[in-house]
Parts: sequence; structure tokens; C-alpha cells
Amino acid sequence: MSEELEKICNNFSIPENPNEFSRTARPFTSSDHPKIYGREKELDHAKSLLGVPKSDLFIGESSSIIAKKRKLVILPIVGMGGVGKTTLAQMVYKDKNVQSYFNLKVWVCVSDQFDLERLTKEIIQCATGNECNVTNLDLLQETLKKLVKYERILLVLDDIWSTDWQRLLGPMIEASDGSAVILTTRDPEHIECTGGDMNILDFIRLEGLEENIYWDFFKVCSGLEVDSENYIQLENIGREICSRLKGFPLAAITLGGLLRKRLDEQHWINIRDSKMWELKHGEHDIMPVLQLSYQYLPSHLKKCFSFCSLYPKDHEFTSIELAKLWIMYRFIPVQESLKRMEDIALGYFHELKNSCFFHYKDNSYGIEKFVIHDLMHDVCQSITKDECYCLEDENIGKISLNIYHIYVFDMNPVAAQNLRKMFKLKKLQSLVVSPYCSFGAIKSLCHGLKSIRRLSLPSGKIKKIPENIGNLKHLQYFGHFRHTNSKFTGFILYPL
Repeated sequence: MSEELEKICNNFSIPENPNEFSRTARPFTSSDHPKIYGREKELDHAKSLLGVPKSDLFIGESSSIIAKKRKLVILPIVGMGGVGKTTLAQMVYKDKNVQSYFNLKVWVCVSDQFDLERLTKEIIQCATGNECNVTNLDLLQETLKKLVKYERILLVLDDIWSTDWQRLLGPMIEASDGSAVILTTRDPEHIECTGGDMNILDFIRLEGLEENIYWDFFKVCSGLEVDSENYIQLENIGREICSRLKGFPLAAITLGGLLRKRLDEQHWINIRDSKMWELKHGEHDIMPVLQLSYQYLPSHLKKCFSFCSLYPKDHEFTSIELAKLWIMYRFIPVQESLKRMEDIALGYFHELKNSCFFHYKDNSYGIEKFVIHDLMHDVCQSITKDECYCLEDENIGKISLNIYHIYVFDMNPVAAQNLRKMFKLKKLQSLVVSPYCSFGAIKSLCHGLKSIRRLSLPSGKIKKIPENIGNLKHLQYFGHFRHTNSKFTGFILYPL
């Protein structure tokens, strides 16, 4: 069985541009996402603190005394979830003067699972554009130290949840004067620093947008145009809804995607009067808004979207990856051809994207990538907590015996020796393995999980398919991700 699958994977033709396998779905453009509102002052303030000149004419010369100090500059951006921290960091990161001032720029999503080795490797890979196969932490840090030496680097650590980020920045001390790190976090306590080689600036605290600016933003998100025939009726309802959103951009984007589907009075009234608003939540909590948007999805889209909770926060999705997986998990109605099923799955993805459940990340290497906001990911997890589980080294003891689907994110051969509990999961139907998982761990999984029906393996550092895959007598679908230099390049789906 292993040899047969190997031949199929090697002979399968992957298109040069994977996004072109279906031409029926509406292409995504940057204009699908409303422009940024009301953060111009914060953007200018951040650039000033980082020492970025105001004009291209003086690039290379710092406009800030702070940036001339030899200490590494740390700029924290603090605020509640959904208030726009990541968006502001992206505005700074993509600013043309920032792009010119820093000759090396790296963006890494940290999230709540801090893994020093993995994050160091991600920084190296992002900086070089090449895959890094080093597994020793000391060697990784030495590699990073050499990489940043004599470079003026801007590093963004998005979504930190502890003070562990300081351990990540040891090699950064070798960077040139003017180098800086932007941190985004919900909790200001996470930015406390004990190191003497770092200069933490006063953090930028984000609050909700001002009322007038937020209303303009909300109108764009909800598709409410002044010249629409029922504008007067919808404006009054819209202002009532808008007043409940606390000025949070994520709330306007998500709920706006729901409202714009039907610009009629009754639809807007139903949303305004929904019982979901009565759910208990904190003063600045927008979870009811996100739950409301999810509840209005049709059942087939709920099933597809909630499945994404299987993946870790900040996972970068491609439309192809999800289309193939949704077919593999039988979320797509059976059609006369696989091509037709792919078209339907891509249509589902674009419906979710256009409703703002997926947010555009970037178009690196010619492949569009999307992410789910971490708050919406929390909504998904609350719905599928008894069905889907993302497994990492430190949480292996928390698996419920009733789990159906597992994503193995990061597991080394030593941890693979502690998988006895996984082998007791009699209801487990499917296993998805990330590129970070070791080959030894995958062999152990194939040995013990003999009842699974669906298996997805990456091809990054897995040079061949494990021989003991033949133990999986009930396997119905085998998925094989292809990666080249850390870039997703295709997905093979093989019904068995």
C-alpha cells in the first residue's frame, strides 16, 4: 500500500499556480476588504517612535533619538481582542517609508502556544525565504544571530500571551542600530522586560474607533449606501446595531458581512432583535456578535467552517487546502466528478470569505493565504470541542476519549512514546499531520491508530510515506500536502 501511494504522489501533476484548478469561483481582490479607518494618528505615532523618517529622501537617517540608541527598541501595541492591533501592525509593516527604512522585515504569529524552537525557525525561514531544517535550538539561535548581524531589522511578534517572547530575542541584540520589534498583545503585563539590552517604549493602547468614524466604517462593511432605495429605514436600524459594537472593527466587519447579504428591513430587524445579544459577556466583549454571525450561516457552511477549529490559531489556509479537505471529510455533496465537487467546495469557501469569516493574509509566492481571527476561532472551538482537537506536546494528556478528528501540530519522537492515550481513542476517524511533526511520531501514529478512515500527511520533511501505513485497514481517504521551501504548492486527494 505504501509503495502504491508513493507512486501516485510522485506522478501526480500539480499545476504551477494551484489556485487555477477551478476557474468558476469569483477571484479575490484587495478591494473586497474595506479600507482602514481612524488609525492614522496611531500609524504616524508608531513610525515616529520607531525612528522612521517622514520622507524617502532621508531614508537611512533616523528621525527619532530613541532609535539611535544601541538597545533593541520594543514597541508594544495593546488592546482588547478585535480592536485592531494586528491591523495597525500591518499598516506599519507595509508603510512605504517603513519598508525603505528597515532592510530586513519579518512577521511571526506567536499565539498562545509558545514554542521557542519553532518560532526561531519561522523567523529564519521568513527572513531567508528558504526552508530551515536545523532542529537544535542552539544552532538555530546562532544561525539567527548571524542572519541579523549588520541588518536593521523590523520584527513583528503578533499576539503574544506571556513574557516568553524575551527568550526569542536573544540573537536580535546583534542587529544594527535602529532595529525594532513590534509586539501585539491583549494584556500589558505580557510586555514586562527584565533584559538590559532592550528599550521598551510606552505602549500604544488601542480603544474602539470614534463614533462618527465607526459609523462610516460600519456603513461600508454592511453595504449601506446613501442612494439605496430603503436607506432611511435601514439607517435607523443600523445605528442601533452599530451602537452595540463598541467601536471594534472586527465586530463591524463580521456583522457587516451578515447584514449586507440582504439589504431589507426585516432581515436587519431580525439581527437587531436576536436573543444572541442577551448572552452574558464582558463590557468590551464582542463574542455575542461573532456567535450571531455564525448562527446565521446555512448548515452546510457551518459544518465547513467549524471544522477549521481543528487547526491551531493563526493557521494560514489556502482555498485549495480547504476545498480538498472538505471533500475528504464528506462535507461536499457527491457529484458526477471530483472537478465538480472542487468547484462546489471553492464556492463554499468564497461564501465564507465574502462573509468575513476568513481574512486575507497575504499573497506570498503567488498563493493567496487566509486566516481566521482568533476570537472567531474561539467560537469554532466552543462548538466543536467534543469533536475536534489540536494536539501538541504539552496538551497530550487533555484529549477526550470521544474525539473524532485530531490535528497533530508539533510532536517530537520523545513525546511520541507517550501516545498510549491516543491509541485508546476508539471513535477517532481522522488524523491531519502538520509539517512540524517528526517522521518518527508519524510512524508511531500509523502503528497505533489502526481504525482511522482519513489521513492527511505533509511532504515537507517526510521524504517517503511510512511503510506501516498498511496497518490502516479502514483508511478511505489519503491526503498528501506538498511543500517546497516552506511554501504550500499543492494537495493530492486519493480516495482508497
